[in-house]
Amino acid sequence: MLDIYFNSEKERKCFEVNLLHIVETQELQWQTDDNHTERLQLFYPKENQAIVNDVMQAFIHVFITHYLPVILEKIIRRHFYYTDEEEVQRIVTIANSLFEQEMVSTSNDNPFLKKLFYPQLLEMDTIYFHSFLAFRVQSCQEVFIELIGKAIDEFKMEEDHQTFIEAVRKFAASQGAKMPQIHVVQGDPFTFFTESGNKLTYKELHTMMQAEPLYIVGLDENEMNLAPLLAMSPEKIFIYGENPSEAKTLTVINIFLEKVTFKPLSHFPFVLN
Repeated sequence: MLDIYFNSEKERKCFEVNLLHIVETQELQWQTDDNHTERLQLFYPKENQAIVNDVMQAFIHVFITHYLPVILEKIIRRHFYYTDEEEVQRIVTIANSLFEQEMVSTSNDNPFLKKLFYPQLLEMDTIYFHSFLAFRVQSCQEVFIELIGKAIDEFKMEEDHQTFIEAVRKFAASQGAKMPQIHVVQGDPFTFFTESGNKLTYKELHTMMQAEPLYIVGLDENEMNLAPLLAMSPEKIFIYGENPSEAKTLTVINIFLEKVTFKPLSHFPFVLN
């Protein structure tokens, strides 16, 4: 039996949700305490590694949901001196995502989780989860600081990208419409067609690009996806393909907004050659 005391009933229920699938198999059972709603008693065979891993994953889920954001926010404020609430919460979100991607694993080979959870939790008969974490987290402080560092790097990259998008959007708005529409087929790079179906050659695109001060927004003559669209400045942009979430396509949509319409490649109105 494993006797667990969480910090709140909410934490206990969070833990239970992650084990419902095992309870249904009768391999794991639990019992709650009406007088202590934060308490949970678990009954399961500790030699069953699959169940042990599921129990460990449930602990990790409680940690990520109820403890990790608070830990990360403290580090962001105390070690990296961020004070803006919006920035702090954005970095917390990124760091939380990175933690889930890189460190959440049920494998005993995971060095971080081994340090944080294994083997102590498995050897205990009674666990006061909040107290247990308070001690263990302190010993893993450097891991969290490194995680926040990565999150801040990603946050800054996102900020730089958003600044670039805003600059290009303003440039595009200042150009005004120079042609009614352009048709774009996804690829690397994009392929461009006029409204009459004529495929624009590299030379034609390059000539149009040279006539515009694209250097203002940091685009050069080798960029053959966004730069041609800025040079042509169409009233409407129709993009055809199979992946509306493709990175270059999303960038075009973020810049030209309502001017862009995405359609399946099967809707392309001209002959592809």
